[in-house]
Amino acid sequence: MNELFATLYGWLKSFYAKNLDEYLLGYNCDTGVYDNPLLYGHVGWLTVGISLVVVCLYYYVLNHPRFNRWWSWVLVLIGCAGINLFVGYFYTVTDYQTGMIGDCLMFTRDTAGGIIAYHIHIADCWMFGVANALMSVLFFIIFSLALKWKSRNCKYTPF
Repeated sequence: MNELFATLYGWLKSFYAKNLDEYLLGYNCDTGVYDNPLLYGHVGWLTVGISLVVVCLYYYVLNHPRFNRWWSWVLVLIGCAGINLFVGYFYTVTDYQTGMIGDCLMFTRDTAGGIIAYHIHIADCWMFGVANALMSVLFFIIFSLALKWKSRNCKYTPF
């Protein structure tokens, strides 16, 4: 199942650095192979869980005639995407700042060991957050279509 998440996020990998994608795929700088954990699965399952909880909250807790409009659904969708944007950002920026990302993925060094170029930047962490937000929109729509039928007041929202 984690490979499915890697494929889904692979559609959006042009948003962020190729080396960040390699890190999330589990590339190990020491061995030169992909033997680290596949981190797309961790982020993907977290995104699925958050999207499912937010959909259930909308259709079964906020289940009120006042919220059975398409714009209410869109606001909840945007809120869910915003939460998942920060989840994706903090997941990658934490590893970025603590040095968990391998040196070969982060920098190009000269023969004296000085850094010539950076390959991953904070902006890449933000852009992974954007990619994660887009994935959450996909999951939110799928869960909405699957779970809205049992809602009392919002079963026809958004369409």
